[in-house]
Amino acid sequence: MRTLACLLALTALAAAQDVVLRDAGGRELVSVAGMSLGGGLTVVERGSLRGAATAEVRCQAAQRALIVGEDRDAGLALLWSPCNSAPVAGDGLLAPGQKVHTELHETRVVKAVDSASFGFIYWLHTEKRHPRAGALLLGEDDQPAGWYVTRVVTGQMMSFALPLERLRSLTRRELLTLGEWNAGFREQFEDAYQRAMAYLWIEDFEDAEYYLGRAVELAPRDARAWFHLAFAQGKNGRAAQREASYRKALALDPDLAEAHYNLAIVLVMTSKGGEADAHLTELYRLQSPLAEKLAGFLEFVRSEPPGQH
Repeated sequence: MRTLACLLALTALAAAQDVVLRDAGGRELVSVAGMSLGGGLTVVERGSLRGAATAEVRCQAAQRALIVGEDRDAGLALLWSPCNSAPVAGDGLLAPGQKVHTELHETRVVKAVDSASFGFIYWLHTEKRHPRAGALLLGEDDQPAGWYVTRVVTGQMMSFALPLERLRSLTRRELLTLGEWNAGFREQFEDAYQRAMAYLWIEDFEDAEYYLGRAVELAPRDARAWFHLAFAQGKNGRAAQREASYRKALALDPDLAEAHYNLAIVLVMTSKGGEADAHLTELYRLQSPLAEKLAGFLEFVRSEPPGQH
């Protein structure tokens, strides 16, 4: 049993990597935790990259890294380097009450939250003392179980876990240096956006709507901020604003699959179901898995007798 435990611990350590961030003069700013996805890909916290000119992933040797993707809702960035590191293993499926831990502390899962707006997360038990976030989260068997993050909500630090599958599906994009990425970083907007996401995660939709309203004021052409604003408006009973915000999101980004899906549902629920077919067509064009989900929903609704939905 001791040998098995050691092997599991080594598997977890192989998935964890140090990422060294440096300024333009080559001076080390900070060393942060990263999670290996294999193929030279490493996940890190987006916020840790602020102000850095270069990033080095330390595996067999330090290797210069480029940004190749991100999940802004979760506050994650995806780096690529020539490092030949082992990918994280396991599915990371957790259950309420299950104990999980980082290298520094132990906590437990309170509940899983699956949202049409921000995806799947786990809400963890909040302790008075919070160690550094942005770390590999391990299950009771010491197998990788997710990524540990914290957010400040109403003045209190709260803990969350992002499932491994979410990390593996981070959106890829063109290669960027850290200097190029930081040049496009809008600090006030990002602060408002991340505050809003934290409130969405704990299902405080009034405060989420406030900060998303601030976000779209600061960056009126950010489609995803409009998308989240629409979701919060709907949760707060502002149906007309919700529909308008979804339409705004799609006007800015016609390829935003989640907005097509959510708007189609809204249209059906507000007796405008005839317009939903156009959004279904768009989802098929985008080859989104949401297409079959929406098709099933529309078929179910239209097969019901009048007045039953």
